[in-house]
Amino acid sequence: YPMRSLLARVVALSLIASPLLAQEGEAAGGSVNLLSPSTGLMAWTLIIFAIVFVVLAKFAFNDLKAKKVAILKDIQQDYSVGLADSFVKYFTAHGGTIVRDQKYSSGDKEFRAQLTSIKGANPDAVFVPGYYGEVPLIGKQAKLLGLKVPLLGGDGWVDDSLLKVAGDALDGSFISAHFSMEDKNPVVQDFVRKFRARFQGDPNDMAALGYDSAMILAAAIKRAGTTDGAKLRDAIAATKNHPGVTGSITIDAQRNASKPAVIMAIAKGARVSMICSYEIAFTDKAGRSWEAGLLVARTGEAIERIEDLT
Repeated sequence: YPMRSLLARVVALSLIASPLLAQEGEAAGGSVNLLSPSTGLMAWTLIIFAIVFVVLAKFAFNDLKAKKVAILKDIQQDYSVGLADSFVKYFTAHGGTIVRDQKYSSGDKEFRAQLTSIKGANPDAVFVPGYYGEVPLIGKQAKLLGLKVPLLGGDGWVDDSLLKVAGDALDGSFISAHFSMEDKNPVVQDFVRKFRARFQGDPNDMAALGYDSAMILAAAIKRAGTTDGAKLRDAIAATKNHPGVTGSITIDAQRNASKPAVIMAIAKGARVSMICSYEIAFTDKAGRSWEAGLLVARTGEAIERIEDLT
């Protein structure tokens, strides 16, 4: 059981919610440490994914030149509500207008009333922070109604089954994500080649994040020369410009991972190309940490300083 022994000494690190995991390790007296590329604890996950969606809002405003956007969110999912709030906060702070804010509930099958209202507002794009259960239906019904503007989504869309169900209904839409196999970076291409050879399939975002987490850990162990919990924690915290599959990763003073997010286009029922990459930062221009606002993520008030991002 050497792996259990090693994992018992691993410091808390998450590319999505490292501060919370770090606090959990400290609460246990530092004896239990955790390595994770993600976490299901939504109050913290929201803030990090929200920053990814700030990237999407920035892309919509700057690159798509969208000035009017409609929102279609799942009111039963904190994920969807929180990300919609973060998108709206950034988009409106930079001069954009939200022309409709429509809602649905998980499990719904009918979206034509909301989409008809959205179409009547003549938006330049529609932000749909949803999951695979509803997004294909939304795309198909939008197409039937003649709504021809791009739909915008995030990691909840990054699923091959979603695109298979949607067919060509989401063509012309855009996704923000952590990773793209289209990235020509040799680090990415080497990872994709080896993953395919080992698992006979394509890696997704979580595979890439998990790999980066493991490689950051391995590099930290090498630098520390030990698996001692406290020394390993410090070594991971000192990570700077790690050449990860998901981009260059730096752990900041609050033990957050600053890294890029990518924007991908959908065409012919598949994610076909990486459009651009934006850096994700966890500190605003004044040098203030995001940590103070994280615990109110569920109420939609977590991103009070979203306009400070550049």
